[in-house]
Amino acid sequence: QKLQPIALLIAFQAIVSAQSPDQQKLLQQIKRADADQLAVSEKDGRFLRVNSTFAWLVGRTQQELLTMSVSDITHPEDLLNDVDNLAAARAGQVRRHQVQKRYLHRDGHPIPVDVHAAVVPSASGDPWCIVAHVLPLEPASQPERKLRVVADR
Repeated sequence: QKLQPIALLIAFQAIVSAQSPDQQKLLQQIKRADADQLAVSEKDGRFLRVNSTFAWLVGRTQQELLTMSVSDITHPEDLLNDVDNLAAARAGQVRRHQVQKRYLHRDGHPIPVDVHAAVVPSASGDPWCIVAHVLPLEPASQPERKLRVVADR
């Protein structure tokens, strides 16, 4: 049974608790979860781990994405919103959020997605990384290309 996006993120947050972070376990879980598009980024936005289905979605290899950041594959019109979301996550202002945005495929075409992201804390409680569950959207499901952000503070 496939977990709903927020349930999946809560499960990943539980893997790495503030009291006993097991970062390697989290990264291995992401690697094995190839049925869903999953990406882990450092708090500065650089990719730490991506699975093969996420790499396929954006037309790149996993190795290539590990040399990039989320902003490198985000549509230019959606970048400012991403910068704001990342700043809030880095500051510990949000634990989870959802946003509709566009990634850019390697060939340049936009990929509308619904991103459900969760901040995973380090042992000290500070943000360690961000786990994103990315769901492709049909172009028709994004009327007038308005971004929608829902934050859990």
